[in-house]
Amino acid sequence: MVEPGSAGCRGRSALPVTHRVVTVSWSVTNGELIKTAERRAFVLNLRRSGATYAFIAEAARKHFGEDQLPQGWDCRYAYKDVKRELQKIRDDIGEAVEEIRTLELERLDSLLQELWPIVHPPVSATQNEEDESLVYDVDTRLRTVDRILKIMDRRLSLVPDLATAAPLNLLSGGKPISIREVVVNLTDETQSAVED
Repeated sequence: MVEPGSAGCRGRSALPVTHRVVTVSWSVTNGELIKTAERRAFVLNLRRSGATYAFIAEAARKHFGEDQLPQGWDCRYAYKDVKRELQKIRDDIGEAVEEIRTLELERLDSLLQELWPIVHPPVSATQNEEDESLVYDVDTRLRTVDRILKIMDRRLSLVPDLATAAPLNLLSGGKPISIREVVVNLTDETQSAVED
């Protein structure tokens, strides 16, 4: 692979990049933006196929013509175009990933909101003998706990900053307890709520 600035990169300018005079035009038109986008797509496709930057620079000269390329077009420009196009793709993918992640988190939150009252019925439902429809049987509550834990795991996988490599310790009176003990405690609470 020929890197910009190396001996194998032969362009029109023999001056090092640090000595080149660059004129900046602030009036960029839509036509220029379109030409730049087309050129960058062209060089990226060649790079994907394994072409060297020197080859890409020469192919772009033949394809677009000298007058349609930036002044001093060589393999350094080809390298910059590939690098900028890849960064643009990364940025676009990053934005799309964030949008999808946010949408998925909202969906999981909605599911969690629907399931939470099954495990933790409102206080009024446990105190009101006439409205026992809001108090579910133990098996239903245990299946719901399992589903909630799966939703929480899925949620953690979407937010890697919150995920931990170590298992989560649930504390009860300062001592770690297992998920099994949590389920037993939940079962005891459910039975005592039904008995009351």
